Amino acid sequence: MKTLGLLIHGPEVIDEGEAEEAIERLKGSGFELEAALGGITGKTAVIDAGLRHVIDISKDSKPSEVVYDFVNCRLDFILLLNHAKTEESGLMLGEGILRYFIDRGGAKGSLSFVQLEYSNRIIIPWFLKQRDIYRQLT
Repeated sequence: MKTLGLLIHGPEVIDEGEAEEAIERLKGSGFELEAALGGITGKTAVIDAGLRHVIDISKDSKPSEVVYDFVNCRLDFILLLNHAKTEESGLMLGEGILRYFIDRGGAKGSLSFVQLEYSNRIIIPWFLKQRDIYRQLT
């Protein structure tokens, strides 16, 4: 089964149990995962939730740097897990991460990038290189 890159942003998605739920569901569906924290504000939440063995917090990477790391490791289907304060701020986050990735030489066609925005429980398919995996997720 395909290995997915799981980019986790912020403490809210961890504190609310949403990251752990997503990890369990994805693994239960047969996916392998490489999970990493993007940004530093969620580090304590990962530790408190006992998820250090599941979510990589060893680097203090910006979310866009995590995207680069995943793509460089050939993890080209990336899920962003976030729980923003508003739908608008969640959309701005996803767009900003992708803009930063593209502005620094990342190619749109090099990855699938899907945002799971828990503030309003929506799925945002920003880029879909692999539609078959997306269909399995939805």
